Amino acid sequence: MKQQHDEGKIVLSGPPPDHSLGMYLIRAGSREEGERIAASDPFAAAGDCAYELFDWQINEIMGVGFGNP
Repeated sequence: MKQQHDEGKIVLSGPPPDHSLGMYLIRAGSREEGERIAASDPFAAAGDCAYELFDWQINEIMGVGFGNP
């Protein structure tokens, strides 16, 4: 996953305070690419956990808007 971070494919990652799960913010050009990145997590690849992928359209970041969808 470090390589994915270094390549800019994973923007943010980490668990919530109770460490009950892990979350990634994945930058991908398509849902299929996002699926490949999520599936490459070593725990997911080993079958030790499952993942759920959500599409997210970013409309604003740090006060900068990108227009209406």
